[in-house]
Amino acid sequence: LMVGSMVDQLDQSSNPTHMYGTEGRQSNTLSYTTPKMGGFQAALATVHRDGDAREKDLDAYNLAATYEMAGVRLAASHTDYDAVGDMAKTALAASYTMDALYLAGIYSDADVDMRNAGVGKKSYELVGTYMATDAVKLLANYVDFGKSGGADQGTQLAVEAWYKLGKKARAFVNYTDVNG
Repeated sequence: LMVGSMVDQLDQSSNPTHMYGTEGRQSNTLSYTTPKMGGFQAALATVHRDGDAREKDLDAYNLAATYEMAGVRLAASHTDYDAVGDMAKTALAASYTMDALYLAGIYSDADVDMRNAGVGKKSYELVGTYMATDAVKLLANYVDFGKSGGADQGTQLAVEAWYKLGKKARAFVNYTDVNG
């Protein structure tokens, strides 16, 4: 259900149960995901790291929702957590699938207060894939990493082609141009 999974960034800062620089899930986590209802699904996760889940002290939460219909998927997520400093991140994503074509985009707005440093970062990513044949897949993405603390973080353009050699093997060629 995480918004980032729509553009192959599964679980990258969109799920507070995997935060705080540790592997695996956090203890004292409560989460609930609704069943899909007419294409709509929502989820809530909370982390109470400093005590038990009955405490009022909340260390992190994530609220996310998706809606799918006729090849279109829309998603939104808001994460707020307190680690070294406070951080809030909101992400909006959309994807469209039609036969062999897949298009997706994500926009995120992060606000980080690392001990009152006050750093914000807005970024976006656009992704496209096309299955040319059963064995050939073409991929492309563009990322604008936005600005952080007033400094431009750069951009990335990548194109890739895959050729499926067999059930468990593929060959690929990749070109990536990173600025910044």
